[in-house]
Amino acid sequence: MTLENQRRELDKNSMTFSRANPAVKKAAAVAFARKHPLLPLRLIATKFGIPTTTLHENIHKTTKLKTSPEKSSPNQYLTVQEEDLLISRIIQKCDQGNPPTKEDVMIMVRIDYFNHG
Repeated sequence: MTLENQRRELDKNSMTFSRANPAVKKAAAVAFARKHPLLPLRLIATKFGIPTTTLHENIHKTTKLKTSPEKSSPNQYLTVQEEDLLISRIIQKCDQGNPPTKEDVMIMVRIDYFNHG
């Protein structure tokens, strides 16, 4: 397939996903970029409406390093261990057939904060 044909296919595919949610756009862009490695990532990212760095990271499976082992960002309220405990509780509730709502999760966090914080 020539480069010009790949560009036409890019235009057609990007229009198909123009109104899709961001996760679908990202997945479609990654799949398209892997299928057509000759096209520039910047062009593909622009056509699909996603950041170039996001596409690059997903193509090359790179992730940003966390700056602190305890908390990954200054706005994070839970430590990594607390997050793991919360996730295991959520999975346990789902396995019991009672998936927690957002409010339930917030209550679990508050109870842990007041008991341990």
